Amino acid sequence: MTKKIPVAGLYRYCEMMLKDRWGYIWGTAGIEWTEARQKATENEMAQKYGSRWIGHKVADCSGVMVYIWRQYGLKIAHGSNSILRKYCGKPTLTPKPGFAAFKLRNGNDYYHIGIVSENGQLVYESCGTIMGFRVSSVSEWDWFAPFSDVNYSGEEEKMPDGEKVTYRAEVTTKSGVLNMRSGNGTQYPIIGRLPKGTVVDVMMVYPDGWCYVDDDGDQGYVDGSYLKPLPPSSPLADTVDKIPADDTDPPKNAKYTKFRRDDGVTITLEGLWTVEE
Repeated sequence: MTKKIPVAGLYRYCEMMLKDRWGYIWGTAGIEWTEARQKATENEMAQKYGSRWIGHKVADCSGVMVYIWRQYGLKIAHGSNSILRKYCGKPTLTPKPGFAAFKLRNGNDYYHIGIVSENGQLVYESCGTIMGFRVSSVSEWDWFAPFSDVNYSGEEEKMPDGEKVTYRAEVTTKSGVLNMRSGNGTQYPIIGRLPKGTVVDVMMVYPDGWCYVDDDGDQGYVDGSYLKPLPPSSPLADTVDKIPADDTDPPKNAKYTKFRRDDGVTITLEGLWTVEE
């Protein structure tokens, strides 16, 4: 069965775009607009108004869908007419939550696209270089249609059972970053990125090779084939309860041995100790 985007995912990403003040640049789908891109653009509207979006992510109206679909490992056409004809069901005059919204001109040109909000009364849209990403009333739109790749049932897909584990591992991508996702598979949205060399705590391993990890408080799922398990910490780490309970320094004539664990914790033990491999 082909994986589908949960309808709640559409709302979540659209609300993120509103919160982060995404802008509009024609032909884009979620890139960050920079001074270099502003200077290099040949688009007339971007030349005139694009500077307001420097430092923000930008997408044109159909680029919003391209970006969201990409987060779930799916593809969709870049273009309103193409999306309606290839990636939507039968158009209707009735707006429904999560449906695609279209504006029509000249009888058959669906030139603008948005996403109907959860309450069915608003439409999320990237609306030109001046306004950027915003919401508008459904009354301003002409037609509506369900996305073929969206699950409108509201049911959450069940994840397979995993094995609970506790070990540390290093990200070993050849280059770039390892995507952290909200579920164990590329169909789930990206919620973080782990650079090569990052050390994480692995908390769960799934039969398909995916792992649930913790990166200094940020938790999510990654492809386990890009993780290299690290050697366990010193076997003396469990003897931390032997450290004197008070905060006073050891007597000068006493003999103590200090060990530093892989996680940076220093352990002080009374007496002379050695680590045997």
